[in-house]
Amino acid sequence: MATAAGGTILSHVNDAGFWCVKEYLGMSVPDTLRSWTLMKIFTSLLGFGTMLLAFTWMGPAPAQRISASRSSAIRASKRTWMI
Repeated sequence: MATAAGGTILSHVNDAGFWCVKEYLGMSVPDTLRSWTLMKIFTSLLGFGTMLLAFTWMGPAPAQRISASRSSAIRASKRTWMI
């Protein structure tokens, strides 16, 4: 989620959404570029901040917790095997 939020910050005139906004709102290219860039920066930072807040509130993703517990189980089984 954080990667997707950060990846949208560099959207530019090659984005189809840019041209849809320009045509539907009847804006010029420079005006659309200004508003589109500001909107994309805002949504990217908001998305990243939301993910950062969620991470501090909920902790790491379950896959990270599972891999950490799995690696400790593997170490324990190696110790048992070596004895």
